[in-house]
Order: sequence, then structure tokens, then C-alpha cells
Amino acid sequence: MSRSRKLTEKERDARRQADRDRLEHAARELLSSEGWARWVRVRSSVGLGRYSPRNQWLIAAEGAKRGITPTYVAGFRAWLSFNRVVAKGSKAIYILAPVSVKDRDAEGQETGEKRTFFRSVPVFDVLMTEVLPGMDPVPLSAPREPITGESHAHLLAPLEGLACELGYQVHYRQIDGPTGGWCDSRRREIVVDEQLPANAKARSESSYTKPLTQSGSGTPGTAGSRPKCLSTP
Repeated sequence: MSRSRKLTEKERDARRQADRDRLEHAARELLSSEGWARWVRVRSSVGLGRYSPRNQWLIAAEGAKRGITPTYVAGFRAWLSFNRVVAKGSKAIYILAPVSVKDRDAEGQETGEKRTFFRSVPVFDVLMTEVLPGMDPVPLSAPREPITGESHAHLLAPLEGLACELGYQVHYRQIDGPTGGWCDSRRREIVVDEQLPANAKARSESSYTKPLTQSGSGTPGTAGSRPKCLSTP
């Protein structure tokens, strides 16, 4: 069995530059309304929310290029565990995955340290797969019911106040599709679908504010920069 030819340093540099170019292109897509909406759809998908924002950008950009809306992507072997196989002729979507290697000195001796870099790895959307003959496909997400009711409506005001203390403004807007809402760290705002029942709104707001309190990315606004502590439609 033949082994792949070892790449030269020049070839590695070319690959890294190509990856950087792809990521820059995907990031620039967010500057348009359509590109931003595509990322929101990808981010809200159960099968794609587990990926880093940068990989979500790459998936969204590649999906737009091909005219598809990815919903769940995985590697070739991972699909086999779901009783699915990648269809013949399917073209992979490439994302970036971390790889750790042992660091070596100028003489080629291991230093005991490790270096981490990113390389492109292929993944495939569920649309590119087929169910294995004679097998039942494994569900890609756990069954769930929509959140209903108004019993937790009294929590909305405290959650809005917490968001404000963290430097974020809560907005209620009509959102088409299943997204339900999002947290925009650049605009420092939390957007929640106004059509949701109160319990679902509370669930969304708490899911967005909790990471901010744990990570420290939400910081109290300073004088002149703090938003007014009011929720807006």
C-alpha cells in the first residue's frame, strides 16, 4: 500500500494560504444581508451549531456556492455510524480542524512541547448521503417538543435587565423560520422572535445570557456606552 508523498514546505505554505483565503472570503460574506442570513440559518441548525463560528462561515459560504442549505455535516466514517454512506461522486465541504504535532529543535530532536495548527478536512452534508441497504438510519437529533406556555413570563424583565447589565440590549422582532433568535456580540444585542410564547422567549434569553456571565465576554457598559435598560420591539 503506497503512502502519500510528503509535502514540501512551499506546498504547505500554499495550502495554508488557500485556507486563509477561503476563510477570509467566507467572513466577507457576512457583510451582506444574504450572507448574514445564511450564517444565522446554519448557526441555528441542530447539526451545525456544534461547529466553531469560522467553520460555520465556511459551511454557509460553500452551501451558497452550490445552491444548497446544509443542515447536518459529518466526516465519511462518522456517517457510517449513522447507518449512512456518502453517495458516490459527492463533493466534500472542507472545514478547518486542529492538529497537534510534537515540536522539534533545529537538530530534529523532540523538545517536549506541542504545536497546534489547522488543516482542511472533508465533511459531507446529509443531502450527500444514502441510507445503507437493509439498515435503518440513526436519528440525527433527539426528539423534542416546542416550548409553550406563559408561566415564566415574569422572568423576561429580569433577564432583560441582566442582559443590559452585561452591556447587551434585548430586541423582540418577527423572525421567519425556526431560528428563534440569536446573540450578536458585534452589535451587542440579543434578538428574540416576538412570535414565541413567553416560556420560549425566556428559554432563548437565558441560553444567550448564561454564556456571557461565564465567559466574561459580557461586560458592564461604561458611561456613554451602556445601552438603555429597555427591551425594544
